[in-house]
Amino acid sequence: MSHQTGICASEKLKKFFANCRDGRYRLVKVSISSEALPQMELDESREQSGSWEEDWDSQVLPLVDPDQPAYFLYRLDEKDNSGYLWIFISWSPDHAHTRQKMLYASSKATFKKEFGQGQLKNEYFASSKEEMTLAGYKRHLTAAAGPGPLSKQEEEMKEIKESETRVDIGVDTKQQTMSSLAFPMERNALMALEEFLKKGHDYIQLSIDLENETILLKKKGVYSVEDLPSLVPENGARYHLFRYK
Repeated sequence: MSHQTGICASEKLKKFFANCRDGRYRLVKVSISSEALPQMELDESREQSGSWEEDWDSQVLPLVDPDQPAYFLYRLDEKDNSGYLWIFISWSPDHAHTRQKMLYASSKATFKKEFGQGQLKNEYFASSKEEMTLAGYKRHLTAAAGPGPLSKQEEEMKEIKESETRVDIGVDTKQQTMSSLAFPMERNALMALEEFLKKGHDYIQLSIDLENETILLKKKGVYSVEDLPSLVPENGARYHLFRYK
């Protein structure tokens, strides 16, 4: 599920984006302001001093706030026809407030559009400072170059098995929502997912209890495609899992 917040880049940030691609800047940190009408604002920038590998730890790590999410753009030395290529890092520490995590996760697509997705060679999510190191980035590359994609059924089984190994179960490892929010999943919801894989029913509807930070089961059953519009509530967001036949 994807939901955009309407938060856009400030005029100052847009002007910086237009002038930061000439090779002068190595690192850009962007934060979302806490004003009544929040905007994406330029937080910090650093100029190149060595190769991209030499600059990484000395430039990135001092700007990592252990409690506050942020967006990082890191310039490589590599170019294509459009100019230098960049890495986009979505930093969302485990200890950050849940609403802050949601705000950054749901504004990520807008941020990439404002900067220009064509110049992003790679992107990844980090929730610990170790993942923000150069070694952490290289581990990400190694993992991304691992075995080929799983089939749909293999992915479903993998998610269930990972869920069963945790007490505080959540979607995408710790049940991540919106690109890395770790919420526990109630037992009824987990059981419904297991029944879904066994084809006990064809539809599951889940919701997020923000106050208690829990994923809840709202509805399950056997429905047709024609039934789906009537299952979508008008008063709240939901996750819908449907087996199309």
